[in-house]
Amino acid sequence: MNVKRGWGLSLLAALCVSTPAPAEAFQCPVLIQDAETVLNAAKGPTAAGARRFMEEAQALINDAKAIHQAAKSADDHTRAMAKARTARVAAERARALGK
Repeated sequence: MNVKRGWGLSLLAALCVSTPAPAEAFQCPVLIQDAETVLNAAKGPTAAGARRFMEEAQALINDAKAIHQAAKSADDHTRAMAKARTARVAAERARALGK
């Protein structure tokens, strides 16, 4: 297989994987709830570094909710899902630092 064809197939595979399927396109509430659950598990006595991640996670959750509520297209829902996923990562980081 030549290099150009290999890159083309790699790009095609990446696009297929990164493009949400229609069934996944409106999973915003599930992802937002998941991020909130992780954030709630991180609450309690925490270090200053953990508080920073908790505040970031809460802000991202609020953004995701706002985008989801005002969504007019699948792209809007995709942005809301990305915010919710990022919020979960921040909440997981807060939980790890709070231990």
